[in-house]
Amino acid sequence: MEFSQYQAAIFTWVHEHLDAPGALIVEAVAGSGKTTTIVKAAELIPTDHKAAFLAFNKSIATELGNRLPAHVEAKTLNALGFAVCRARLPKGIQIDRNKTRDLIDAKLPGEAQVAKGELMGLIGKAKAHGLVPAGGAIPSGTYEATPARWVTLMTRYDVDLPDEITEGQFIDWANQLLALGLKELHVLDFDDQLYLPVALDMATWKYDWLIVDEAQDVSHVQRTLLRKFLKRDGRLIAVGDSHQAIYGFRGADSQSLANIARVFGATTLPLSITYRCPRSVVAIAQQYVPQIECAPTAEDGEVLHPATWSLDSFSDSDLVVCRNTAPLIDLAYRCIAAGRPVRVMGREIGQGLINIVQRVAGRRTVAVDAFLIKLATWRTRMLAKVRDDESKAAAIEDKATCIEMLARGVETVAELVRAIDAIFADGTCGVRLATVHKAKGLEAPRVFILEPDLMPSKWARQAWQVEQEANLAYVAVTRALETLVYLPLAIVG
Repeated sequence: MEFSQYQAAIFTWVHEHLDAPGALIVEAVAGSGKTTTIVKAAELIPTDHKAAFLAFNKSIATELGNRLPAHVEAKTLNALGFAVCRARLPKGIQIDRNKTRDLIDAKLPGEAQVAKGELMGLIGKAKAHGLVPAGGAIPSGTYEATPARWVTLMTRYDVDLPDEITEGQFIDWANQLLALGLKELHVLDFDDQLYLPVALDMATWKYDWLIVDEAQDVSHVQRTLLRKFLKRDGRLIAVGDSHQAIYGFRGADSQSLANIARVFGATTLPLSITYRCPRSVVAIAQQYVPQIECAPTAEDGEVLHPATWSLDSFSDSDLVVCRNTAPLIDLAYRCIAAGRPVRVMGREIGQGLINIVQRVAGRRTVAVDAFLIKLATWRTRMLAKVRDDESKAAAIEDKATCIEMLARGVETVAELVRAIDAIFADGTCGVRLATVHKAKGLEAPRVFILEPDLMPSKWARQAWQVEQEANLAYVAVTRALETLVYLPLAIVG
């Protein structure tokens, strides 16, 4: 295989560091052949060096594990952290994603139930940012959970408190949960797999080489864990695309690659040729990432801006993406009504909507008509609370509108919950509909961007939000293998 000059420079760096420590960031544009590059680089690592490839998810770890040399481990960073927990904690630990939920139910006062969702979300973010309970040890890479730091997290992640809960109460409960989580060590959730080795300063084994995929989405606690696993004279290769950093809302560090460069003293090399996108699509992508280049053999492809469109525009191999969820739900219902198979991707999105339905309905509301009245009240109350934050208001409107659409044709709250669960179920056929966040990692011959004016969101105000909105647009356009279609709001048929 003939490698590009960018790939050759990366392989040269590996050769130069076979007997020397160092760190490298590979800035890999969308579709740049990073998997091939990673495999070739791994083949250059001596067999007597302890090495690991750390993937973003299990499926990628499995896929590359079949291609990497036998002496290079392939796993997720979560799996690596969990292996440390199993080695350092008493035997018999169990994984339970509902650990924080169960602690709220068992250990906090009853009034905390109304803020359960907000507490669960914030504890996950606190772990990602390396917060540890006040008054105890502060291991390297962690920060004391002061009231000011809790408020900073709540502001960054738009935490909205129920009217009856004060900020002081909420922070007190969050502190209790963080401390309880460090004591209840027979059960771990997925956040604990990364957090506990850092927060409890566990001893780890060391690697000569670590290769990290999707490094633009590494959180603070993950970066700290990498430091714990890398030998003092080890080598780190972090592969990612700063322009595909779109998970800041989950706790990922929106400046991950820059911070990796700072912490590890890394050199940066580009991987700038995309082998996925045709020339016409690359021209659009260059508006966001000027350095992205076409492959020498790239086809022209096409970018279309139809004035009108219909459901007959789609085939089963197509991918439709949108910034917001509500337009996708509306399109899904149109497809279902027309007898067209459709898949809406994102089970966690559906679960989030179900959580709102159950919270608004409470235990006594059964009929959907009565629920919709309560939903309208909830929407008004929530919008009043965030009247000075248009980004939060837009998110509330999107969720409420989704639920109203999903309530069409159902009579009870239980039926509504089932309808939400069904429309986000994993399907095997039909046109795929996905938010841009869910579309990352996907590709299709034809990609349709539904309501493109939603990107960038006009409600993004914080600097990191504005940057990630531009990244979303870049991710959306670079899913296309052949044709990119911008769909206007108008629909015929």
